[in-house]
Amino acid sequence: MIAEIPSGLFNFPNRSYELKILYLHKNRIEFIPEKAFIGLYAIQYIFLYDNSIHTLADRAFEATGVSAVYLFSNNLTYINGNPFSNTNLSEIHLFSNKIQNVSETVIQGLGKTAKMYLSCQFLTEAPWAPKHVTMRCVSPLFVPTLKFPRSTLPYTLRQQGFSCNISKKGISECQPCKPGTFGDGINGCTPCPSGGFYQDEIAQTASYQGGMDCKECNSGTFVNSEGGIAIYECQVCPEGTDQTKSAGFRACFCKENYARIDRFGACELCLEDGLNCTHHDFKALLPGYYWNWSFPSANIHEYQEFAKNLEEESRFYDKRYANYSSDIPKVYKCPRTTSCINNHSYSSTGITGLCDHGYTGWLCSKCQERYFMVLNTCVSCPEQVWMILEVIAVLIIIILFYFIVIQQYKRDRNVQERTIFDTIVSRGKIILGFYQVVGEFFESLHDVSWAGGLQIIGEFISYIELNVLRVIVRPQCFDKRLNFNPKVEFIIGIILPIFIIVMAVGGYCVYKAYVVYKSRALDHPHPIHDNLLKLKTKLTTLVLVLWFVIYPPICTIIFQLLPRACKEFCLDHQNMHCFHLLRSDYEIQCDSLTFYQYAAYVATALYVVSFPCALLYLLRKHRSTKKSKTSLQTCVVETEEENEGLDEETPLLKEPSAHPIVPIWLNFLCENYKPQYWYWEILELTRKVTQTILITLLGWE
Repeated sequence: MIAEIPSGLFNFPNRSYELKILYLHKNRIEFIPEKAFIGLYAIQYIFLYDNSIHTLADRAFEATGVSAVYLFSNNLTYINGNPFSNTNLSEIHLFSNKIQNVSETVIQGLGKTAKMYLSCQFLTEAPWAPKHVTMRCVSPLFVPTLKFPRSTLPYTLRQQGFSCNISKKGISECQPCKPGTFGDGINGCTPCPSGGFYQDEIAQTASYQGGMDCKECNSGTFVNSEGGIAIYECQVCPEGTDQTKSAGFRACFCKENYARIDRFGACELCLEDGLNCTHHDFKALLPGYYWNWSFPSANIHEYQEFAKNLEEESRFYDKRYANYSSDIPKVYKCPRTTSCINNHSYSSTGITGLCDHGYTGWLCSKCQERYFMVLNTCVSCPEQVWMILEVIAVLIIIILFYFIVIQQYKRDRNVQERTIFDTIVSRGKIILGFYQVVGEFFESLHDVSWAGGLQIIGEFISYIELNVLRVIVRPQCFDKRLNFNPKVEFIIGIILPIFIIVMAVGGYCVYKAYVVYKSRALDHPHPIHDNLLKLKTKLTTLVLVLWFVIYPPICTIIFQLLPRACKEFCLDHQNMHCFHLLRSDYEIQCDSLTFYQYAAYVATALYVVSFPCALLYLLRKHRSTKKSKTSLQTCVVETEEENEGLDEETPLLKEPSAHPIVPIWLNFLCENYKPQYWYWEILELTRKVTQTILITLLGWE
């Protein structure tokens, strides 16, 4: 920094002929003394711009070979005396100074053909000029042109805030960077980027390679297009932006929970649930939500590049992606929050959406291969050895249970009490009813947001849910083809009741043939009729119990294929790209289910409605018949001792009797109820089916 140039500072004639340009700009020089550049005969251009010069002494440029002096962007207000006498100056650049007066002596001291460039808006009176002197008023955007034969000077000038070109005649033409631009030291003049920047001076140069020399707009304002030339071009940032901060390389940053689709446009409030619009200006997904970009009016690559550019806080962002012109998809909540693990990164999962490990498909609702579903949670299949051991253990338990039941049945068959089979059916029916009522409810427990002290309860329930039920390995772990979809389940569900009847009839026919053959072979009377009657009763009971057990799940299988069990999803906000998916399996489009939907209507009429109606009719029929014969009003005989003290408002008996008055194959439907509540089991069955159809058709939401 030089406050004043001492007289004769550059007086070294032995080396002056090596010089062409003298750079003294941006040195905060305030005063040019007499004969400051004496002896510099080889100097053609002296750059004194962008200093703080306020005074020029007489004969300041005497005894030099200078042809042009650049004094623009200083603090000159009055020019008196004769600072340019005894010189060969052809150009004097005094613009961008608030000069109010130029004395006649200054002009008289100029040589022939001299040109003086002024900013005339500050002059109090027009200076007098002889014919050999040209005085030119220039605008703030004026930039002079330097011409000289091709040399290394253009390269040097580019580093000093100039842009240079070589004409066809081999002449180098250089101009200082005009307002709105700056010299980057490499490529010449570069416009100040759009955003909170402008430049109202010329020949400004970045202090380091790749840097920027632009002035900043006031907080909350920005320049809409690059190359701002004055602070008045800084306009207020658009709506939705934080106008308390510097705009940076955009039209101010968005407020929290606001986002934009144009780097220099307004920001809009993120109203849609599931959007993450915090600490950045673009829309991304929060964990637990899902969207899909696979529709024509969306372009995920363009949006990712746009988001990447918004994160770039420099002038080197890709201007091709300064805005996003396509659509952004709708957001949907995932059935299981933790299965959609989106993060906040523009690079991949924050915008595209990402399913957790083991999950796939629409809304991340399906399990990947080698995973199976436990209460909406995908659990990895165990090793093959453990699966085989589990199958063996289950078979052993079933065989042991079978032998225990058989032995107990043989021991109790001659006793006039309830057999163990009756007890198992009765108790199992209660447990099954409880599971069928609350089983689906447990699927939603792990998604409940437990608060306070209930958080411990929620963690305990989740632990019990997953760690107990995951022990039961699903068939798809053995073979992925065993992972049945709702269409296959529907076919199996329709066939299963018929298969049970066929097997029972087949078993009865085989046993009947065997008994007849054995009776004839032994040639002695055999109680064929009694044995066949007992077998018929047992098989009828077994069929009815199995139908009763499979009734709710088969109803679910039928209901989930009805048209109302489909759910509409629209990818875009204009609802132009929509499709219907099956609630029970989002991989199945409902447009392909026309046949199954008609079949589901038929099955609803022939099975869902007919089965409980038939049971109600049979119970009513046998009750009425028995009542006319015995004047009893119940399907079981009860004693006062067995039910003494029982609450009259409850339909349940204290202890079921062992003396049924309806057929054995109907007894399990009413043996636990009082006489006036003989229909209660049918009512319970209807309630469970009603709950099932509501959940299946409407969803848990």
